[in-house]
Amino acid sequence: MHNTMERLLMKRLCQAEGCGVHTSDTGLKALQNMATNKGKYTLCLMDTVLPDIEPHSLCSQMLELERGGAGLREIDLSCIAQRLSSANP
Repeated sequence: MHNTMERLLMKRLCQAEGCGVHTSDTGLKALQNMATNKGKYTLCLMDTVLPDIEPHSLCSQMLELERGGAGLREIDLSCIAQRLSSANP
């Protein structure tokens, strides 16, 4: 998991303010959360160092989901799969 302590700290701080919180340890899981909870998010806090996707690509896909796009694109998923396989030889 990436930045687990920071993620849990932010979760607790936000919950203490009465916010509902979803966390993800990868960009792909964040996109899946967004797709499952479409239209329910008003704020997204994101690490800029992700283990599976470039932040710019993640932001583009998040925007596409919120605008009503088809969701995850095949090219982005294949890019993620390639990065994961090269990271775990």
